[in-house]
Amino acid sequence: MRDALVAKLRSTLYAGITTEPQVVYVMRSIRKLLEFDGAQHTYPALNFYCNWVLHTKLNGGSAKDVVKIFDDIYGAHQANDRPTLNALWKKFDILADGGSLKEQLNAYLLLNGLPNIVSSDRVGSSRARAACPGGNERGAFDRSPPSEPRTCGGGRSSD
Repeated sequence: MRDALVAKLRSTLYAGITTEPQVVYVMRSIRKLLEFDGAQHTYPALNFYCNWVLHTKLNGGSAKDVVKIFDDIYGAHQANDRPTLNALWKKFDILADGGSLKEQLNAYLLLNGLPNIVSSDRVGSSRARAACPGGNERGAFDRSPPSEPRTCGGGRSSD
């Protein structure tokens, strides 16, 4: 079942993501893979956003983690415990920062032999196009199958 899910996800990613239902499908599929692998805590930001895409109200594990962080932040603030407060804000940033989501999504896709769909640059930005016509160094525009090499840096992992 896991292999079939990865194959369907690969096909969807190579076709390109242009609609909200496709985003929901991708995030749902990644969430399933995270559960198959028991990797929810290894990729906390990715897990949080996968859950958020699927549920209008979060009250499960990842949502409770966020609430606990805020409770702890409040307690550290009340106690004027700066080192703990700084550490807690960093922990929250891992969940809430879009950069962490990008990093974890890219890492998890790579781990599963799936194409990179997120750029370190804004997709479609002139800087990314100038750096690599047809795709930037991280493959944001590269939809070629795995058997074909990337046109700009980075190489492609084999499936």
